[in-house]
Amino acid sequence: MKFWRHDITNYLGRHVLPFNNARVVCPPGWPETRGRLNIVVATPKRCGTHVLIDIILNNISAYRNKPLYIDLDKVWQRSRHNPALLDRIDLKAGYVIKTHLPILEPGMSDQKHILELLDSAMVLTVHRDVDAMVRSTLRWAKGNEQDVPNRVRAEYETFWSFWENRPRIALEFEDLFNAERMQSVLADLCVKTSSRPTPHYRAPTSADRSKTIQLNKAMTRLTGRHALRIDTTIHTLK
Repeated sequence: MKFWRHDITNYLGRHVLPFNNARVVCPPGWPETRGRLNIVVATPKRCGTHVLIDIILNNISAYRNKPLYIDLDKVWQRSRHNPALLDRIDLKAGYVIKTHLPILEPGMSDQKHILELLDSAMVLTVHRDVDAMVRSTLRWAKGNEQDVPNRVRAEYETFWSFWENRPRIALEFEDLFNAERMQSVLADLCVKTSSRPTPHYRAPTSADRSKTIQLNKAMTRLTGRHALRIDTTIHTLK
């Protein structure tokens, strides 16, 4: 019964109430310039990307925009057919920007406007033990699982070869679940972006509260920045 509910929930999430709608992410939504520094969340895959995005959105109200965040990798992919799209991401758009650069699109790291976006933003990276990344990826693997360890390790090396020596706030995966550490990071972000944190810290929802997670996810997709608790995560019950 548990697995049946899991399949139904994921079906609804993919086909009835998808995460990639204009209230949640650009593209398909498009940002308006807010006159603040962008906050870039740069990670390898399976490193708590959306956990960090949600911590920022739930604790710095000024960054709750429509859409909630920008997927820079997707913008780049679309801009290859329409170069003007990338120029719409202003250096002071005032958005949270997600990227796995340069894993998915190696050419991104040579593009002038993207480099300007990174250099002008507050950048946060998340480091996670590569073996833990492999295990997490295997839980979602499709096709030949034997390829996963080598692929994940190669992506890990590609990512850190670009980011290791760039200016950034460096986080460990475990930091995301340490309230004291994250409140310190948020305070630093608020000072540098002329923002204010929420009165009370909103930590990530515990993974064992599956019904609460599903409700937060649904309300985020339905109401975007107006949701009581933002949850931009894509997969359900993981």
